[in-house]
Amino acid sequence: LRFLHIGDNRADWPAEVAESVGQVDVLMVTVDDSNHLLTYEEVDSLIDRLSPRVVIPMHYQIPGLMPDCAGLRPPDGWLATQQRVKRLGRHSTTFSGQDLPDSTEIWVFEPSPESMSAPEAVP
Repeated sequence: LRFLHIGDNRADWPAEVAESVGQVDVLMVTVDDSNHLLTYEEVDSLIDRLSPRVVIPMHYQIPGLMPDCAGLRPPDGWLATQQRVKRLGRHSTTFSGQDLPDSTEIWVFEPSPESMSAPEAVP
């Protein structure tokens, strides 16, 4: 399986970088309703370009875990625009090529219980 973690990068990669990535099975992409790194359109463009089987939204606000002043927001607005959203109801999974969907799905994990018991970050 090939995983691609976008990190805090923009979507305007040089063509040779995009070509070198090749087939992506699982795309982990920063998306939140503040569009602080990528706009909804940029995220959708990455998904269209890479055609991953699974997209995992990341780097967004989790209420109760981080303060509102962190500048991030939950990804709910973007998730509402997506066709195939699967809320896993757990914080981990095992990936197997045979178990991945044929068409792109957005998989939303629950926060880890350990992270939810951590003290709130200080701004």
